[in-house]
Amino acid sequence: QWNSSETEAIIETSADWISFSRVDSAIRVKSLYRSSPLSRIMRTKPLFMAADPRNQNQYFLLDGSNFVRWNSETQIAQQVLQSSSGLLVQNSYLVLWDEQSELPQVTNLEGTQGHPYATTSFSMISPLRMEEIGSNLLITNKQGAWLLEHNGKAPRLLMNTPFTQNIIHTGSYILWWDTKTISMYWTLDKEKLPSFQKISQETIYTSPGAIQHVMPYPFEQYLLIVEDNTLYALELDGRGGTHNKHIIYKGNTPSFYVSGEDKTLYVYDNGSLFTIELP
Repeated sequence: QWNSSETEAIIETSADWISFSRVDSAIRVKSLYRSSPLSRIMRTKPLFMAADPRNQNQYFLLDGSNFVRWNSETQIAQQVLQSSSGLLVQNSYLVLWDEQSELPQVTNLEGTQGHPYATTSFSMISPLRMEEIGSNLLITNKQGAWLLEHNGKAPRLLMNTPFTQNIIHTGSYILWWDTKTISMYWTLDKEKLPSFQKISQETIYTSPGAIQHVMPYPFEQYLLIVEDNTLYALELDGRGGTHNKHIIYKGNTPSFYVSGEDKTLYVYDNGSLFTIELP
């Protein structure tokens, strides 16, 4: 999904990093590693790659534990720092996971003037990914997922199973799932939790079938899930000991998408794409 302020997206494949850029109504696709001069400089695909918000031809990347700045126009790769096992790029600053101090460090976009993001060190197995959620860092790697807070508390373990892409978050909670279970952690303060929610973290649903996909239901305290061949709305309210689910659509192998900005549900099934207006 593109919004009006976005012009580029970068995705990772098994062998490459791909840039999708938007110019007017056209989408341009470009290899950033495998079919670029960078592959002649680095023998293996970078562990992480993100655009420099100041320069459309410049990228930040991790080559092993080396933090590198790459300019695709000048074809110059400049090593900035060593001993970095994770990288997060924001509009005006970077967060780098420093292997020596075992702390995330906040720096400017030059990788200098660093200071600790949090005060609690945390030994991690690299490489890792980081995402900022409010004043917290969501940290994921092949060992699991943790939430690290600014306030010096020990990192909160969210899951200790091999990390998959099945983890998302809203302004209220972090949600993760596999083919059998859906779990969540509410990031809201206790006094701001919904009236039905008494604890911050729980497994809310165990499937008798196979969960295919999960997304938040727009503007409501539900989730949208595909289980086997059926699309359901699953209630977050589990009072009474169960989270009720309601059939929205039953088909063959449905997949779906909802933007979160309205209640239009896009469903693809059996070769057809159609919409459903959610109540």
